[in-house]
Formats: sequence, structure tokens, C-alpha cells
Amino acid sequence: MFKDRERSTAKELRSSQYAGGSLLRWKRAMSFTVGKGQLEEPVELLRIALDERVFVKLKGDRELVGTLHAYDQHLNLIISDAEETLQKAELDEETYEQIVRQERRKLQLVYVRGDTVFLVSPLLRHTGTFL
Repeated sequence: MFKDRERSTAKELRSSQYAGGSLLRWKRAMSFTVGKGQLEEPVELLRIALDERVFVKLKGDRELVGTLHAYDQHLNLIISDAEETLQKAELDEETYEQIVRQERRKLQLVYVRGDTVFLVSPLLRHTGTFL
């Protein structure tokens, strides 16, 4: 079951004094939520990142950056306006050096199966970097 019912809570946290986009405010939002006893599982920390830009590291040297719209307890994700980066390592036959190439593609809407997810990190608004 996706956490759409908790979307209002995430929006309240983002619009409150606790979630202005800085690392300090993100940590305050986490402690605020945990302190109130609203979190039952670690995966519920994702509700704060709903409708925000996230970085997702996947199996197979794949990475996604996009807007998180929904998730479930298996870490299945719905992400829109995503950019996928795939890194391929090749061996040069003449010099025996490893050559790393990146392929990028844009995806409008993507469903990410939870068993492929290694890491999910929110984008910090003020710096444009990830936690």
C-alpha cells in the first residue's frame, strides 16, 4: 500500500519551520517526527521526501535523480522527471586500462522495484546536492 495518505503530513513538515531544505532543518524534521512517535519503521522517513527531488542508487551501477511521488514498505518507488545514469566499465585491449563511460537518459515516469534499491537520499534545496 502506497503512503499517499501520509502525503499531507509530509507537506506539513516541509512547509513548517523544520523543513526549509538545509541539512540542519532536515535533521530537525527527523527528530521532530521521531520525537512525536509518528515513525514506526525506518522506511517511513521517505514520507518527508514525498514530492521532493531524490537521488536513488540502484543495482547494476545505475543511479536515478527525480521527484519521489510514492513508495511502499518494499521500497518500490514511483519517480517522475527522472534522469538515469548508467556507468559502464570497459577494458582497453591495447593498454589494459579500465575505461568508465556514462550513459544518461531522461524518463518522464518510472516505477523502481524495491529489491534493486541501495540508497535513497533527498536533495538539499539550497545547495542542490544530496545528503
